[in-house]
Amino acid sequence: QIRLTKRMSELDIASRREAERWIQQGRVFVPTTTNNKEDDNLIITAATIGMKVDANLTDIRVLGLEEDEAERSGIVLHKPLGFVSSQPEYQDNVVPAVRLLTKQNEWK
Repeated sequence: QIRLTKRMSELDIASRREAERWIQQGRVFVPTTTNNKEDDNLIITAATIGMKVDANLTDIRVLGLEEDEAERSGIVLHKPLGFVSSQPEYQDNVVPAVRLLTKQNEWK
């Protein structure tokens, strides 16, 4: 068994900190078994901070995840020689790579 936040991170659902924030907000739900010996049904339970889950668990539900994903975007950038990604502004006659990101070269 591992912590739910670690499992969510392994599944690329969220970073551990983001997962912890969602759990605190009551947005994360996981299947658990009832402790009733006669009835071994799965029920969906709200997650709690520090909750341990099976290391193979994949059925993790997050309320509002679709909206959060819509806000995210990724950038794939071919950085030509002469551009650096570590400097925020022009220094030593080197252009920061962020200047390569423009509306004209946005790929959709």
